[in-house]
Formats: sequence, structure tokens, C-alpha cells
Amino acid sequence: MKRVLEEEGRELWDGKVQEVKVTDISDRTVALRILLSARNPSASWDLRCLVRERMLAFLQKHPQWLPISRTEMWPSDSHPGAFRPERLPRPRSNEVS
Repeated sequence: MKRVLEEEGRELWDGKVQEVKVTDISDRTVALRILLSARNPSASWDLRCLVRERMLAFLQKHPQWLPISRTEMWPSDSHPGAFRPERLPRPRSNEVS
């Protein structure tokens, strides 16, 4: 982020505040809080957009740093808990089928 601020954002950033914190994390998401200071409100908006775009581009190049969802697949007949009709109890002769 500092490189983006010092190079592309040098005319927008006032050089005072730059901070990134992880505010929340789950099995599917990571929430970041990026705090920046700028020369004026208009520059603040442009700087926020620039940093957000560069952060997303950076993460797209490094997807291994994002949460991963994993699913374990079993063939339907090989899983120990798989449904098998032949395992159902058979009705007794006096029960209605």
C-alpha cells in the first residue's frame, strides 16, 4: 500500500496516515479496514478508490492469501453414511407395506 500511496497516490495522499487492519475473518471472507489521510475531501475519495482498486488487483494476483473453501467429495456408494435402501428395515408380515 505504501508504494501505491507514494507513487500513484502522491498527489492525493498528505503523507500523514496509512493503516491497514483486519477487522473480521470467517471461513469465507476477510474484512480489512484501510485508513488513509488526504489533502482534501475530493482527494480522499479519489485516494480511497485508487487504493481499493490496487488492493483488489494485488489480491487477484495472490489468491493463496484469501480464505479457501474445501469440499470433500465421496462416491455415493462408498461413504460409510451413504443412504442404501437395502439397509432399511423390512416390514414384518403383519405390517402394511
